[in-house]
Amino acid sequence: AFIGPLGGIYTGLKQCVRDGLDGMYIVPVDLPLFESGLFELTAEAVRAKPQADMYLLVSSDGRIHPAAGYYRTRVIDTAAELISRHDYRLMSLVRHPALAAVFVHTGNPEQDRMLFNVNTPADYEALIRKTEVIRKALEERCPDKADPIDVLAKVGGYDIAAMAGAFIGCAARRIPAVIDGFISVVAALCAVRLCPNVRPYLFASHQSCEKGYRIAADELGLKPLFDLEMRLGEGSGCPIAMKIIDFACAVMEKMATFEEADIDDSYLDELRRENAAGAKGGKQ
Repeated sequence: AFIGPLGGIYTGLKQCVRDGLDGMYIVPVDLPLFESGLFELTAEAVRAKPQADMYLLVSSDGRIHPAAGYYRTRVIDTAAELISRHDYRLMSLVRHPALAAVFVHTGNPEQDRMLFNVNTPADYEALIRKTEVIRKALEERCPDKADPIDVLAKVGGYDIAAMAGAFIGCAARRIPAVIDGFISVVAALCAVRLCPNVRPYLFASHQSCEKGYRIAADELGLKPLFDLEMRLGEGSGCPIAMKIIDFACAVMEKMATFEEADIDDSYLDELRRENAAGAKGGKQ
């Protein structure tokens, strides 16, 4: 059976025990941009909280990287238990109630870049090329981040500009709009920066796996309705979110009240009195 990274961690920690070591720092081979700054960041956490069992890197989008961090030898028994149950997921180890994990957050976009996953030489070349294109565009065009129109004109695309306009149009007609993935949440952010009154009409559907999605969603103050680790594209999150919103509206519009359903709700009288007293006290 393929045990994967959990089996590698278990084997490495067993060797640490034989060598008299406290633990080991692991870095997957598909993080070619990983640099010493992340080692130092983790080492600071180890020194600050020596009682923990593992210290794992977390990028600014909130994604935990369980294959990049420091593991102490005392996680061996728990790893062995998971393997015996054929549960080879690293997150099962990270979230195990018997263990304490410290999450080490990256401090800037440059450190986030060090955690980019690259699996082939072509992926690496594409990453370097895209990074250079973005760097050059920002350097040459100098978009004013305080001016959404300037940003759209200099580094945006027609698709983002069109969607930003669609969000503004929906709000102008008091029509709710559902955001799908990374591109649409960026467009929504542009729309809100242009017209803050758009914000109440927006719903975030699913949690995109794109790193930039959470940054934009946090800026908007939006929490996605669900996270199914979807990577399908093509607006696949929106139809699911629309059904959830439909169900919520149906409950609000069609669900009977206690009075309409002839339900005796006198048992709530005491709670109502307590709430009324609390509200009165708060006003004082």
